[in-house]
Amino acid sequence: DEQRWRERISEVLTSRGHKVTSVPHGTGALKLFKENSFDCVITDNHMPGLSGVELAEEVKKISQTPVILVTADVSMDKSDSVDEIFWKGDALELLAEGVERLVERAKNE
Repeated sequence: DEQRWRERISEVLTSRGHKVTSVPHGTGALKLFKENSFDCVITDNHMPGLSGVELAEEVKKISQTPVILVTADVSMDKSDSVDEIFWKGDALELLAEGVERLVERAKNE
């Protein structure tokens, strides 16, 4: 299920011209983030290793790269380390628009 979700997000973002790197767990994502440059981080909240919020907190210690949290928990509140939350029931095009908006805003800051 989670792999299929990552694949769907990757397909939508790739079709809009974005380069996507997909990792199945928070620890691997943080390692990649520390070794590479990314315009945006999209994370699920429930992952092995680090939760999405924990990953966002670690990312913000390193840079101001925008972080989007995707979750099925509609009652979840946004933390200071998360720039936007999208729910898994949202259309993937909304997520793609959110990525583009945050990346553009980050470039202008």
